[in-house]
Amino acid sequence: MTYKIFTLNNNFFQNNALEYLSVYKFRNIKRHPLSYMFNPLNLKTMSIQYKAIAKGRPGVVGGGDRKFYAQIVRGRPIQFRTFIEEIADMNTLNTADVYAVLESFLQMSNKYLSQGKIIDMGQLGSFIPSLLSNAEETSEDVDSNTIKRLKINFRPSSLLKDKLSTVKYQKVNGNNNTAGDEVGTTLSS
Repeated sequence: MTYKIFTLNNNFFQNNALEYLSVYKFRNIKRHPLSYMFNPLNLKTMSIQYKAIAKGRPGVVGGGDRKFYAQIVRGRPIQFRTFIEEIADMNTLNTADVYAVLESFLQMSNKYLSQGKIIDMGQLGSFIPSLLSNAEETSEDVDSNTIKRLKINFRPSSLLKDKLSTVKYQKVNGNNNTAGDEVGTTLSS
């Protein structure tokens, strides 16, 4: 890896490093040594594509008056390998390092969530365990047999909520294709 780095100001670390740093990459280099300074929540996001779908009213025979609602057009799921490669490209880690960290995260999450503990992930949010159970008449009737299952809720941080509140929406007109990337014709909205 060959990088040519120039600092353009003596107060480099006191100011925004990205303003005072020129990084020249040669050949197929995808990341540079200071890429950890990028805040992944500041990446530009594409618009969320949606389509209009008709739904009837629940509980009304025949559905009643049908109304139209917005529904996300998801396209193909992001594969785990692609997700790992994109994370690796954002910093100095390689894909094996990112995979190892995510695998460790999974194991540690299982450890703490199975103990009923909340996992606070800082700027990402929190994973919160909760129980689904049957309702009983008295507190004495509530025991482990009334518990249906453990449920894990995710509560995004205020930073993540703020970033997602600026998402743009783009209406598409087309088929109900949720398996492929082609979703139809884009309409201006």
